Amino acid sequence: MIVRLAFSLTTVTYLMLAACNADAPRQAAIDSPQQGTDAAHDTAARDTTGHAPTDSAAWIASPQRLGMIRAGMPRAELITVVGRPARAGYDTQESCAYVTGTALPKGVQVMVVNGVVARIDVLEPGVPTLEGVGVGSTEQDVLARYRGDATVTPHKYSGPEWHYVTVTPPSDTLHRIVFETDGAVVKNYRVGRMPEVQWVEGCS
Repeated sequence: MIVRLAFSLTTVTYLMLAACNADAPRQAAIDSPQQGTDAAHDTAARDTTGHAPTDSAAWIASPQRLGMIRAGMPRAELITVVGRPARAGYDTQESCAYVTGTALPKGVQVMVVNGVVARIDVLEPGVPTLEGVGVGSTEQDVLARYRGDATVTPHKYSGPEWHYVTVTPPSDTLHRIVFETDGAVVKNYRVGRMPEVQWVEGCS
């Protein structure tokens, strides 16, 4: 009788262990897709260049600023905004240099002159102005949005076909928005203080 009871207890214990082991692969299969989803989400949080994805609510341009970056901002303060350096100009001490960083949207670079922000250049779509135009917008749309505040002049090198569309705020004569177009579509634009915002060759 004692032998038979011991055998029964051993059998029950073995069956319970086998059931637990059978559940382990099933739980791993349940956990695995979630882990894959988390990894994919983390990868999607940055683009292939290392730049943070554009948040249109945070990166809006006006004649004086782009997001948290403003004309007149000291270089030391700018460095806390742009993130990890993405080009040599980040550490240069030259009187004029461009700075970019991984916290900025792709295609945005900041001109620093004598230690302060002079202008911000936008070279790719996805970063609009307060009026909702940017790279890829039509020249006519820019003129319509800014009405009497915009003037059109021939491009220095590609005119008369290409144009500068310069926006001067009625209450601020110290800052501008300058759109460069091929006569039909905005190819790039910049915002910032005078006279740097109108320099046609950047820091060159």
